[in-house]
Amino acid sequence: NHERFAVDIGTREFVFQPWWRRTWQVTAQQNLSFHGPAVPLLQQAKAGARSASYAEDAVRADIGFAVARAYYAALTADTVVSVAEDARAAGAELLRVATVKRQNGRATEADVLRAKVRVAETDQALASARRAAEEARESVADLIGVAGPFRFTRPARPPEPAAPSVGGAPLRAEVAAAHAAVGSADAANTAAFRRWYPTLGVQATYSGYDTSDGKLFGQPKESYSVVALAQVTLFDGTLKYWQVRETRAQV
Repeated sequence: NHERFAVDIGTREFVFQPWWRRTWQVTAQQNLSFHGPAVPLLQQAKAGARSASYAEDAVRADIGFAVARAYYAALTADTVVSVAEDARAAGAELLRVATVKRQNGRATEADVLRAKVRVAETDQALASARRAAEEARESVADLIGVAGPFRFTRPARPPEPAAPSVGGAPLRAEVAAAHAAVGSADAANTAAFRRWYPTLGVQATYSGYDTSDGKLFGQPKESYSVVALAQVTLFDGTLKYWQVRETRAQV
């Protein structure tokens, strides 16, 4: 509240200071500096997202390869167990034949001992093959996080996975991730350099007031303005310079 001040001129009263006055102002500002760091920063974010996606693909491929290798190792171990069981059966048959021949006088005691040694060797080989098969199954269980028992069958050959490409040339996922990371660093370097560019924009302002006496003399109750802005940083303590040096080192 203020002391009211008005002047009568002729038959009209001109109010210069009302009892009370309420003002408001709304300002909107839009940056128009698309030549500045905004576009390179967007490119940097996109390249970083591509790099992360390719890195995820590389990790998935590594995990899939590890699982496939363990799976086929288990298949091979089962085949070795089957061969060892056949060898064990053949050794047992050889021992039976040698024993019968020894009883009939057609073989010596040495032939029987050699057959027994063969059976012992096949027993040892079968036990080793079964231990290897169990270890292979445990490796598969650890990789996929599911406890056994498992039944392994040889699947059909899977199709070749789609490899990412840069410039039409297919690349491994980890190479594509590194290529995208280089693009991200290049965009960051460009953004750091463009921080020296002036900031251009436009600002719109709406303002108004209300008083105890209505409109004041010579002052419209509402006003609008639109102005262009240009801002240039004169000195920032060499911050931008060292940002450019850092991004160049990353590239």
